Amino acid sequence: MGFTTVTNIKSRSKVTSTDRDIIGIHTMEAPERSQTAENVANYFKRVQADSHWCCDDNSRVRVIEDKYIAWTLPGANSRSLNIELAGYAKQTKADWEDAFSIAMLEVAAYCAAEWVIKYGIPVRRLTDAQIRAGAKGFAGHVDVNRVYRQSSHWDPGPYFPWTYFLSRVNAAVASIRGGKPAPAPAKPNWDNRGYSMAWIKAQQEKLVDLGYDLVPDGKLGKVSRAAVKDFQKSVGLEDDGVPGPDTSKALDAQLAKKAGRKPNCKALERAVRASDDNVWDADMDKRCRAVREASAWGGHDFPYGIEYTQQVVGAKKDGVWGPLSGDHHDDTVVAMQTALRAMGFNPGPIDGVYGDKTDDAYNAARKVCRV
Repeated sequence: MGFTTVTNIKSRSKVTSTDRDIIGIHTMEAPERSQTAENVANYFKRVQADSHWCCDDNSRVRVIEDKYIAWTLPGANSRSLNIELAGYAKQTKADWEDAFSIAMLEVAAYCAAEWVIKYGIPVRRLTDAQIRAGAKGFAGHVDVNRVYRQSSHWDPGPYFPWTYFLSRVNAAVASIRGGKPAPAPAKPNWDNRGYSMAWIKAQQEKLVDLGYDLVPDGKLGKVSRAAVKDFQKSVGLEDDGVPGPDTSKALDAQLAKKAGRKPNCKALERAVRASDDNVWDADMDKRCRAVREASAWGGHDFPYGIEYTQQVVGAKKDGVWGPLSGDHHDDTVVAMQTALRAMGFNPGPIDGVYGDKTDDAYNAARKVCRV
């Protein structure tokens, strides 16, 4: 089947129902990630809301058994079986066509197909009149809300691919009944990994401005992933080919450097407990040097005294540099490394160890930012 089935049954009172008319389709309003089904199922165990299945691209997680009523489709809770999908109601048509969504819809189609066979539910999307009349079929959360007006949810959104999804349910039904795998759908050559096309396009445009040869089309395909990986390697980020928030910040920093603008050093100022006024002055130099010299790389030296260094790293000012002060120092180095990377400099691994790479990044930043 190509996916994992996980049982994560929620403990609840015996609220049961034998009427099963609607297979309800929902979005979790959570990112398209391979762990989202597990994460949301765990969330459902802590709140008064749930679903029968949670699905992502590689797993389905059972939250409550069919015999229990799910608190997820007001107006039709007692007559519905419900599937939650990783993703958002705001997704565009193209967002629903990427590799993650195609794989996830296969998982959801198999869940629905089992119910179609077990409860005799037709593979059709219900009209408002049919929902009101108690007919059997499929409906989105938004469809039930239109009829009963008991919530404001509009998932799975206006671009959910109903015709495609129901065709995959039919294929899964035929597969289960015939004992053969359903023919696999064509795999798209791009996967935005949960990021919107607008986000991906914005990062692609930044890469183009930095000289990369690609088309900003909002689709994270082979060429775009290769460009992102190359850029990530150049700034010391994990080269996973996905332009997330850290990569976006690094792109912004590189564009600022290219334009001759000074990178914002407020995060680095905060790391060493300086005033975050974006002014790299003598006080900033002194604080950074205190951290640098207190490291093993700097020779465990304290040019301004131990108490001053303790103040800089946020440790207790007792004049004794023990293990606790060392832990605070290492945490400060992590904050410095993170800030340097966000400024567009490569400090090496974010590991709390002040070494050659971190010092090179610090000096490069100082050269650009020092007033």
